[in-house]
Amino acid sequence: MSKGSFPFRLKQKRMILPPTVSTVPKLIIMAIVLLFLGCFVLYGKSKYFPEHLASVGKRIKDNRKMANLLGYFLLTASLLMFGWQFGWATGFIIFFTTLSLGYCLLLIVLPLHKNYVYAMTAICVCLIIIDQIL
Repeated sequence: MSKGSFPFRLKQKRMILPPTVSTVPKLIIMAIVLLFLGCFVLYGKSKYFPEHLASVGKRIKDNRKMANLLGYFLLTASLLMFGWQFGWATGFIIFFTTLSLGYCLLLIVLPLHKNYVYAMTAICVCLIIIDQIL
């Protein structure tokens, strides 16, 4: 007799397991970053987009169809990540809460002078990288 046949052979089924503890914060951060990028792209089409970011706003306004597609794709990807992470109902609520937060922060941060925006972006990116390393 072979080793695995006594008294019967067990077949192992592949199971889709929920994310491990170490991947949870990474998915949440990725969903938030995608949400903010989607908000930025969609806000770039607005007539209230700041003048000091005119080069970015001009590119977004020239390619309105692509900006819509990219913005909604990023928001949908963020919604799916939140839904997969927290369940569909809770993920939906968290998505709309962070969507409101994203647009509020865009309205507060973007009118600031370029140097402040660049400094805050650099600090946030450094903090995210440090968080991912540790």
